[in-house]
Amino acid sequence: MKKTILLLLSILLVLVIIYLVFIRGARSTTIPVVSDIFNQSTKISVKKTWSRSYKGLLPCADCAGIMTKLTLNFSPDTGGTYTTDSEYLGKDKPLTETETGTWSFKGDSSTGLITLTDNRDSRVYHAKIDTELKKVTYVDENNNLFESSFPYELAEIIEQK
Repeated sequence: MKKTILLLLSILLVLVIIYLVFIRGARSTTIPVVSDIFNQSTKISVKKTWSRSYKGLLPCADCAGIMTKLTLNFSPDTGGTYTTDSEYLGKDKPLTETETGTWSFKGDSSTGLITLTDNRDSRVYHAKIDTELKKVTYVDENNNLFESSFPYELAEIIEQK
């Protein structure tokens, strides 16, 4: 009986999260045309130190989603570093993970294309920083969007001063 109630509550939680993130959130979001995202030039400084954070819900094959916060840091002296904090939602036991690593531009910084390399096991991720739309979009190794009905995007967190 307890397992049935727990299962029903878990399903209800997943449905609420899906509604809040994907259905309710989609009403107020303008989705840009893919070609516009990759043709825009970015204004990312490589001459001064900066830090930007991005947060969002990424797709997950065996859970309700991965709440992810990505922080990119850059210094002209040391280059780019990053931290990713991930929380896997809808699991039986809470699962969180933190990754740290380095990042670098793929070619010219004006494209906004970056490669992130994890310090622990050298996993490589590819992404596009879009300063105008204030987001990071994860892409494949050929800089193409993933074929998915769910976005692989994180929105910039604007710090209140």
